Amino acid sequence: MGKMLAFEFRKLFRSKAFYIIALLVIGMIVASNFAQEKLLSALAKEGMGTGEIGSISFESLMMTASSAGMFTTLIAIFTAIFVTEDFALGTIKNIYGRGYGRDLTYYAKYIVCSAATLILLVFAYATAFVYGVVKCTDLTISDKAVKLILLQILYTLIYNTLFFFFSIAIGKTGGTIAVNIVVPTMILSGLSVADYLLKLDIKLYDYWIGNVVDVVRDIGSTTKAVNKSILIMLCYEAALLAFGWYINRKKQIQ
Repeated sequence: MGKMLAFEFRKLFRSKAFYIIALLVIGMIVASNFAQEKLLSALAKEGMGTGEIGSISFESLMMTASSAGMFTTLIAIFTAIFVTEDFALGTIKNIYGRGYGRDLTYYAKYIVCSAATLILLVFAYATAFVYGVVKCTDLTISDKAVKLILLQILYTLIYNTLFFFFSIAIGKTGGTIAVNIVVPTMILSGLSVADYLLKLDIKLYDYWIGNVVDVVRDIGSTTKAVNKSILIMLCYEAALLAFGWYINRKKQIQ
């Protein structure tokens, strides 16, 4: 496992896509918060808002660092590129030919993909932190916000596993990028329609990966709500890893 992990990490840090995505993450956070600041100022001039930078609080900056849809999209694109590269170039045959089994390769790729997502999360939160230090006077953050941030980090990692699953299953870069971006949105739409038609006592929409965090945000970060959210996300993690492992074992290499 050590040699395989070293190989995958070396590939990660030599990947131009990784550094491009990292720069896009930083730029996205700076640009979106700068635009929001200017919007608040414009509203204040029209008498429609306070225009105070305090309206974009430090707590708000930290909570939205990874929750924006664009961040998840960037993770989706990078995971697709990184995981499918060996399949697209045919180098996966050479890896298997060197004696590295399918299971070893699968879990090594998963670990490195998760590590890459964590690194991008560090960039995101570090950028939001620095922006907040420069722009905000009040740098306090509530316990509830900390819990929500930790849950957001967890659901980003679960999304990474979902994208990893699609990447393993499809194996082609272009198709995987499209699926990673489109399918989660289609699932959300499908769950919304199902809730409308079935009219169950529970909302299926609330049990999708990212939405469990929104439920916690809406009802309050009680211990019960947080634990339920974590349990749901861990169930997704286990299921996606298991299905991905099975597909990888049965996948025909061309």
